[in-house]
Order: sequence, then structure tokens, then C-alpha cells
Amino acid sequence: MKKYTSIGIKMGAFVLIVLVASLIVFVRKPKTKFYNINVDGHTYVFHINPKLSENVRCSDPELIQIKTYQAKRIIFIFNGNNEKDNALFSVMGQNIVLRLKPYFEYQGIWKAFNASEINSYVPKKGDLAIKLIGPRTGSNGTYVELNNSTVIISGNTTEGAQMAADKYVLSVFGLY
Repeated sequence: MKKYTSIGIKMGAFVLIVLVASLIVFVRKPKTKFYNINVDGHTYVFHINPKLSENVRCSDPELIQIKTYQAKRIIFIFNGNNEKDNALFSVMGQNIVLRLKPYFEYQGIWKAFNASEINSYVPKKGDLAIKLIGPRTGSNGTYVELNNSTVIISGNTTEGAQMAADKYVLSVFGLY
């Protein structure tokens, strides 16, 4: 009787190990791919292939770069009426700040970054407003354009909005 019990326990343990191993192999999360860009010896990480952002229309990347350099404060303005777009704007703004803040600091340039809903934003001298427009808050395409002292970053899909934000960053980096 002890032989069968010992064999049964070993067989049960073996089956359990095989099941756990197969779950690990087949239910594994896909790896997230990251893309690195080196600018002036510093590496910046992108979640979407920056080559795709090259196809995003940008009205005047050189002037956008100049206006961004001249700005003392960069203010993200947005229509706060849609929760999904608000979440998207949060990601877009965070990705822009995580790339531009160190980029400027490496050059000894200090910039303040803030956010405001469009209706409550009051422009101040030295501000560069970055208007974020998403698929649920009126985007009519995926592009980056300069309108006076406002950079408009628009995407009619979530991925398009993120690529447009990346295009803005690449323009500031001088990678048109």
C-alpha cells in the first residue's frame, strides 16, 4: 500500500510541476519593446518606434524647436471633458516631460512644466502652450503644428496622439 501512495504523491507532484511550467510558458505576458534614441550622448526611451513618428505631419519643426527653447514655462493645455482623453493626455505629457526636462538640464537650461484645462489657462509672458487634442476631444487628424505661441499636438487615435507627442519631442531634439 505504501508503494502506491508514494508513487501517487510523486505522480501528483510531477503533474503539478508540468501544469505550472506550461502556464508559465503559455500565459506569459508579451515583452514590451522599447526604442532608444541617443541625442548628444544621452539616451531617451520611446515606447512606440520613433521611425513611425517621422510620418506625422509637423508644420514647422525648426520654429517649434526655437519656440520651445525660448519658453520659460511649458504649459500643457487640454479639454478636460473626457476621462479617456484625460488619461491619454497624462501619459503624453509625462512622456514629453520625461524626455525634455533632462534634455534641457543637460544643456544647463531650466524649464518649468505645468498643465491646465483650456478654460482656466491664462497665458503669461515666456509661456509656450502645448494644446493636446485627442480622439474624443475634437482631433481631426494626427499632426503637430505651431499656431502663434501654441504648439498643437493632435491625434485621432490613441497611438496617433502618442506618435504626435513623440514627433514634438523629436522636433525639439532637432531630429526632423
